[in-house]
Amino acid sequence: MFALGLDIGKNSFFAHLQLDDDLEVSLPDLPNTPTGFGRLLQWAQQHDVTPTGLHVVMEATGVYWEQCANFLFSAGCTVSVVNPTSIKYFARATLKRGKTDRMDAAVIALYGAMMRPSSLVTAQYSTAGTQATRS
Repeated sequence: MFALGLDIGKNSFFAHLQLDDDLEVSLPDLPNTPTGFGRLLQWAQQHDVTPTGLHVVMEATGVYWEQCANFLFSAGCTVSVVNPTSIKYFARATLKRGKTDRMDAAVIALYGAMMRPSSLVTAQYSTAGTQATRS
């Protein structure tokens, strides 16, 4: 399974795909809309990665992650939503410096590849509610 880190904002998101220890690719910002999420999956498939082969990791930033998480989960991706503090301390521990959206997506992908966070639980598979929830 390949780790895909997403840095999600209100209007757009950045993606970073960790293909293996030596090969990584980044995607510049896409709109935080279903169109952008579809383009993300097409981009991953250009790198021979299907939705079922993706472990998507994103931070829980307000409500901006919810639509993306639900879309990707419905497409067959494994989705993890993590506490931003976990990512912050992981970046410090791995001596990653700088603070751009692209760099954040890369750190999140590395976190996903190394830490293998638990996957998202959604309403489709839970009686907890109608929207995505963090596990």
